Amino acid sequence: MASNSQTPTFVLRRGDRLAARLKHLLFAWRFSRKVNGFLAVNWPQRDKSLYNTLGTEYYSPSLIFDLGKIVSSNLRDEIAFVEGNIGDDKLFAKFPPDRLSDIFQHKTSLVDAKNITGSYISDSYFIRFDEEIKKDVESEVRQLFDYLPKSPALLKHISSAHQTIGSEKYTALHLRRGDIPAVLRAAKAEMQNGVLTPVAKNYAIHLTKQTAPFHYYYADIEKAIDEGERVLFFSDSPELVSHFNDKYKDYIVDAARIGSDIVFPLQKAFLDFTLLGKSDRVIGTQTGFASVACLLGGAKHDIVTARGTWEVFLKYVYDEILEGSPIPAKIQKEIEGAMFGEYDKYYQRATKLGINI
Repeated sequence: MASNSQTPTFVLRRGDRLAARLKHLLFAWRFSRKVNGFLAVNWPQRDKSLYNTLGTEYYSPSLIFDLGKIVSSNLRDEIAFVEGNIGDDKLFAKFPPDRLSDIFQHKTSLVDAKNITGSYISDSYFIRFDEEIKKDVESEVRQLFDYLPKSPALLKHISSAHQTIGSEKYTALHLRRGDIPAVLRAAKAEMQNGVLTPVAKNYAIHLTKQTAPFHYYYADIEKAIDEGERVLFFSDSPELVSHFNDKYKDYIVDAARIGSDIVFPLQKAFLDFTLLGKSDRVIGTQTGFASVACLLGGAKHDIVTARGTWEVFLKYVYDEILEGSPIPAKIQKEIEGAMFGEYDKYYQRATKLGINI
């Protein structure tokens, strides 16, 4: 690698989950390569659990990538992973505090960007220049994803899963629940005391676009079954497969069980992520996990977010997610005010596509 005076150095830091880290890593790396730069990926432990709804887990890049291969190949001149949170120590402090999005806001061409020297921090990513076509950028990102060497143990799990599934096409049913209802349920006591915390408000917005009542999924599931495809169920709440098994009996394959012997949850998440991306299409909500899996794997994403009316969705919120607990009118108004704009945006989209129920 050239010295810092010759090589732009970018530091990417993400503390959230797998899909967001992969998305930001790949777009930032693609950009860094365009300007002959070097990308240092700060990979800390996952953000602390909110309301104690998520357990702690080992969250190392070595569980996903073959770091030894990266170091021993030409990739070492392009990218490096730094474990742990370097946000407060002296190493991180010596970089100028500029954000990538601010630095390049007036640089619309690759020629402009190639004149950059120095080192920069980024917790964002630069998607494309005006002169570039989106589909070409996405193709490059997919190639970079395939190019990064994966952990040998992880590759064995993926190979075993593909053997279990077989070579026939399948539809992936991705049901997001997990920590979203868990956080809102944990916040109920505060709500009942007249307080909607910023965390709970943010999760109410997540609930709006990332989760949906069961019946929002039915039309796309039945279409897949009519077309003769198997439907593989994936979820961060795997016990909910029972609802779809009861309704569709032998047509649903419980793919959440595939890789159940994997020790590290991060590797199990990556396995599910890979299998979603390799499906014919994903039936699911507007989650980062499904969206990035489709981007990198090539699957079509059939989004069921906001398929029903606002009133139907509110019944789901209060009866199922908040379990029928009494919520003061003032807090209901705050919750609904936070959710409505997001829900209406997707509802209007579904109306335009003619896929409302």
